[in-house]
Amino acid sequence: MNGQAGMVIPFQRSTEEAAIAVLEGLALLQLPDTDHFLKKGSTFIVPAGIPHSLNIIEDFKAIAVMNVDSEIQFQ
Repeated sequence: MNGQAGMVIPFQRSTEEAAIAVLEGLALLQLPDTDHFLKKGSTFIVPAGIPHSLNIIEDFKAIAVMNVDSEIQFQ
């Protein structure tokens, strides 16, 4: 996934968990109870069924790994 500074990915949820590995940049991952900064070299597991959004702070590049049968549902 790639994003430019200032971009916002709206709240969504996936039917399966997803692993995120950040290659470049900085973003704020928002979950219902907590926020996490994602920066170059960090990883994060987004649990299945949990709504989350991503606010890109610096131009961002990451790899998201999820089950091929995963469905992403936007709110």
